[in-house]
Amino acid sequence: MSVPLREGVPLGSCRHRPGADSERARGDAGVPVASSACRRTRFRLGGSYVNHRLRRASVALASVLAVSAGTLSLTAGEAAAAGSWAASDGRLLGTDGSNLYRISPDGSGSRYLRQGTAPAWSPDGSRAALVDPYQSNELVTIRQDGAFEQRITQKNGGGAVSDPTFWYGGDSVVFRTGGRLRTAASDGSTWPQPLFAAKKAGCDSQPSGSDGPLLVFVRTGPDCSHTGAAAVWLYNDANGSFRKLAADATQPALSADATRVVFVRTVDGVRQLFSVRVDGTGLKQLTTDTTQHQRPSWSPKGDRIAYVATGTDQRHLELLDVATGAATAVPNSDGWTDVAWQPLRYNYVARVYGSGSVSTNVAASRWTWDSYGRKHVPGLLAAKSAVLVNGGSPSYALTASALAGTKQGPVLTTGAGSLSSAASGELKRVLRKGATVYLVGNTKVLSSKLSDQVKKLGYKPVRLSGGDRYAASVAVAKASTSKPQWVFLATGKDYHDALAAAAAAGSSSGSRAVVVLTDGRSLSGSVTAYLNKLSPKSTRMLPVGADARKALLGAYDHGKLPRWPNSWDYWYVGGSSHEAVAVNLANFWWSYTSTVGLAPGNDWQSGLNAGSAMSRFGPLLWSGTKTLPGMTRNYLINHAAGINSVAVISPYSKVPKDVVTAIGTAISADANWFRTVNYAGGAIPKSATTGAVARSATAGTGSAPAPSPAPARGPVAPDLSKAQRLTVG
Repeated sequence: MSVPLREGVPLGSCRHRPGADSERARGDAGVPVASSACRRTRFRLGGSYVNHRLRRASVALASVLAVSAGTLSLTAGEAAAAGSWAASDGRLLGTDGSNLYRISPDGSGSRYLRQGTAPAWSPDGSRAALVDPYQSNELVTIRQDGAFEQRITQKNGGGAVSDPTFWYGGDSVVFRTGGRLRTAASDGSTWPQPLFAAKKAGCDSQPSGSDGPLLVFVRTGPDCSHTGAAAVWLYNDANGSFRKLAADATQPALSADATRVVFVRTVDGVRQLFSVRVDGTGLKQLTTDTTQHQRPSWSPKGDRIAYVATGTDQRHLELLDVATGAATAVPNSDGWTDVAWQPLRYNYVARVYGSGSVSTNVAASRWTWDSYGRKHVPGLLAAKSAVLVNGGSPSYALTASALAGTKQGPVLTTGAGSLSSAASGELKRVLRKGATVYLVGNTKVLSSKLSDQVKKLGYKPVRLSGGDRYAASVAVAKASTSKPQWVFLATGKDYHDALAAAAAAGSSSGSRAVVVLTDGRSLSGSVTAYLNKLSPKSTRMLPVGADARKALLGAYDHGKLPRWPNSWDYWYVGGSSHEAVAVNLANFWWSYTSTVGLAPGNDWQSGLNAGSAMSRFGPLLWSGTKTLPGMTRNYLINHAAGINSVAVISPYSKVPKDVVTAIGTAISADANWFRTVNYAGGAIPKSATTGAVARSATAGTGSAPAPSPAPARGPVAPDLSKAQRLTVG
């Protein structure tokens, strides 16, 4: 009998043999290979190397934030550059050597959280990283109250880890093991890999990351067999450069604005605190007393430094005023051996909406795609095509987001008989004359008259049709690519799984993913014929949902795929609910997630709009109309270190304020540290700065930019070496 996958572990590589009636776990064959480029991990997929951290060549990330007169502006893309994400001071997190505590800087509110060492905060203060003293080869991340534990494990066990730090917008962690620095997704979705290529690495430790590309660390020699005096180095991942900041220095900590570094240097036998700018200038000794100063941590505002003080009395925490040099003891911190100061930064919930499904469809397009022939708005994308679907029925619209993502353009809804004024207006706004407009469905779905109207506007209509929705999904898949690396299968009798799959497939032109629909638990003739021409040895099959899996295996077992080999692999994503399937697909397909799209689960048009807007940036998840589903909420909480924005795309009335509050609270330090931005019609609020402000040193005054995303990241393909392989038979 088949062994069902446990909830929360619904994905894996499966080897299918005819007549199989049992499954057992096996290791995956995917082999990670470190590239020569620093911190970029590649995986061998189908005989070619795919940069696992490439989001898309045409975009950098999903959220640009700009503030004018207190109003935030957020769009679907970001021009990433170095900069600062404004922070406020939160709590202190520290350890007495084995137990982890949280305390306010004034010594009040002390709370035991759990056992752990070497604490570090994510850039938004929503989660903390630590080393488990009883499983020293693993990192643990937790919510600030100690709950919602996530583990970052090393392949084949690995050695003891130390010195964790978050990096970029919090979606990455860096730590030390075996004398080298390693990096992984902070949600544990990737295996840790060496941060530096072998020829650039040394005996490195004590990293401290920023919310952007800068990282400081200690190097004691070219390797750990040839060590000397410790020095603090700066690494800039934006250009791969290294700079030695200070000799005879240890325990560096980068300020929240990534402009200064505090470190420890021994002077006449006493460990003193020094600071230096990241450009190597402005070296300054901050302390001169006889106290031993260790483990410094900047206040997020940058005006104080917390550190462990050891004098004639018991070890405790002190706070140094950088301007005056005055030190103040922190009550109730006796015995602490380490400290990290929590940064509090705002995350954002963007509400993209119209008065109904049609106007929300236009709003989603305006929120993502730039206006052709006008001044470019940073963060918006240039459309190269568009996809038209019938907005009255989901039947032929379910896979449109996959095509739109691949061809780079919006999905626009219209009526069956003639082109709506809303769709016509968006075509003229985003597309150059002569661009291709795909019509999904036969002439009963989108009429010949409508095709003629598209042509009269100056565009090239291309119809993708068939006798039914299943044949149309094959036509869409063929239009996307003739050589898919991934084929998602999802039932065409319900919209939830297919829309989530289409959003994922549309994100990954680098690995050429498509979606075809199953007729519930069976395959139609057109889908069977399409699959039979592919080989599961070179094209990965990914059924999404239990019905799609049964359809695929049933077709093979009944001899409908005669060209397929006797033994083949496939990947499967399932779940106990539609919300769970979407979450599990997000966990499987996306790493380094920074932006998520949500739509109410009872509205397919909102799901289509959210999926098409988000397919290039992050996963599509389902919200409730009264509450936030538990699986969706848990995903947001567990990935909160890296998620900086959530886009709720639906008519305003369909997602109540309580659900929006639950969303914002899940991704933030608490309910006080998120903001909601309303994009009526997809337009930037009039009171905000016109256009998005890119994160750069030249950004206008008053801007509060978003965290800088790591370059070359994204959902190109899942980390197959993390996937569990199941063997059928």
